[in-house]
Amino acid sequence: MAVVDPRNPVRRAGQYAASGLLLCLLQGCQMFGLFEDPPPPDPYRTLQIEAALDVNPDLYGRPSPVVLTIYQLSDAKAFLAADSASLMDAPPSNPAWLKHDSFQLRPGEHLTRRFVPEPGVRLFGAVAQYRDLDNAQWRTVEVFQAQTPEALQFDLERARVSIRLIPFQGEPSSVQQ
Repeated sequence: MAVVDPRNPVRRAGQYAASGLLLCLLQGCQMFGLFEDPPPPDPYRTLQIEAALDVNPDLYGRPSPVVLTIYQLSDAKAFLAADSASLMDAPPSNPAWLKHDSFQLRPGEHLTRRFVPEPGVRLFGAVAQYRDLDNAQWRTVEVFQAQTPEALQFDLERARVSIRLIPFQGEPSSVQQ
């Protein structure tokens, strides 16, 4: 009977060749990115603002420009309790109001912006400076989760402002940051 010698040079050469081939295959997978970490998610979110053709009517019923102020909020209590004058005229003084941006829109105007949510943002609030505040829904709040790829749509209607989340549809073509 023949005894197989584990120190056989041919067998060892085959083991070395198989190990070398396996290392080359793993290195090739790394070259093509199969074992790389996925890229971090895009921190930017899309903000779309649309003013209706009949937005903010004057005394004669003609549409006129409106100023929309968008707030990034960590808590909505103080925002919902504040009166219109303090929200529209004074800068945010509450620590729950993380950031705000104002936009003036003409009737029928559409804006698209990209933004990075502030750390700790949980809600978005909007205040529209309508001419007739007594008969308008000039303030609204919407829950926002920064880790989801949803966009925010702000609609300025005749006498009502609203926020809605829209599913991510890819990169907008002409976007300002």
